[in-house]
Amino acid sequence: MPADKLEEWWDIYDQQEHKIGRRQRSESLAPGEYHLVVNAFLFNQAGSVLLQQRSFDKLNFPGAWDCSVGGSVLAGEVPQVAMVREIQEELGLVVKNEQLRLFDRQVETTWIEYWFVAQLDFSLTDVTVQDEEVAQVAFFNQPQAQQQLAPVGGTKYEQEVHLAWQARSTKLA
Repeated sequence: MPADKLEEWWDIYDQQEHKIGRRQRSESLAPGEYHLVVNAFLFNQAGSVLLQQRSFDKLNFPGAWDCSVGGSVLAGEVPQVAMVREIQEELGLVVKNEQLRLFDRQVETTWIEYWFVAQLDFSLTDVTVQDEEVAQVAFFNQPQAQQQLAPVGGTKYEQEVHLAWQARSTKLA
């Protein structure tokens, strides 16, 4: 049984992010319609990044290594709130809005993707994975992370982790 929740409700936007409707995840989007997606790279105090291996029951890229955490923005949410929720759901970590830094935004075929980074004081023993979404997690240095992420679909995750590495070392405003 797929781990993806096809009954989720999404707000639908145009490319300029004006809300134009609402749909369930199971419904197709027309050209020019987008839903919002969030992703994050979480770094520990030693400077390593946490990556997750996607559940083998996921519809897209089952078993592939992925960013620390990600998911869809649900109807009524804004990206930062969705990111805090996804971190709690998938990894069992409590993160505050002010700990997240937005470092990139990409418009894709049917989604608009927000990328966050956070430097946190945590270890693998602090992580409680949501088995339906995540097979396992591990820490990686930058070259290892880029190598792990290179095969993931058309999204350039290896470039995003490079940008995240740069963003984490700059101070939050």
